[in-house]
Amino acid sequence: MKKIALFYAPKGGSVNCMASMVTEKLGSQIVDMMCVSEVSADKIIEYDKIIFGNSSIHRGSTLADGDKNWQSFLTQLKKIDLTGKKVAIFGLGNQLTYPDHFVDSIGDLAEFLEDQNAKICGKVLDEGYNYKKSRALREDKFMGLPLDEESEGDKSEARIDSWLNQLKKEF
Repeated sequence: MKKIALFYAPKGGSVNCMASMVTEKLGSQIVDMMCVSEVSADKIIEYDKIIFGNSSIHRGSTLADGDKNWQSFLTQLKKIDLTGKKVAIFGLGNQLTYPDHFVDSIGDLAEFLEDQNAKICGKVLDEGYNYKKSRALREDKFMGLPLDEESEGDKSEARIDSWLNQLKKEF
């Protein structure tokens, strides 16, 4: 199997922990895990299968608002055609504190990646989540895997396992 890139931010905290869990479950010999603050977006050219992990704390209207690491990475990535790349996204959010924009950044990132011609994989049914609105939702599926470490941290590992089984088929 070809290597998979896993780009995530921010470094430290729950996103980093979930990125590490994904890497461990797939195998570090298969996954190259990189924080977007430590790598140029040009690195993405080396991979056909890519996972993105981000925080969905609502700071503004888009993923990059308030996060300089993502702003810089996405500015670089905007210059790269992702045709032929399969991408999957996981995002952390809190459905109790932010029910009106739960994991919005998954949707923002998916839209950005589709504009770069990437194929989105790993869409997840919204069953089992309790929120009001989300830009990550299209029809009845999130454009990636929502993880709520604050109020449903006990469900994260099982959700990741299910999502990775799905990705193994889609990747």
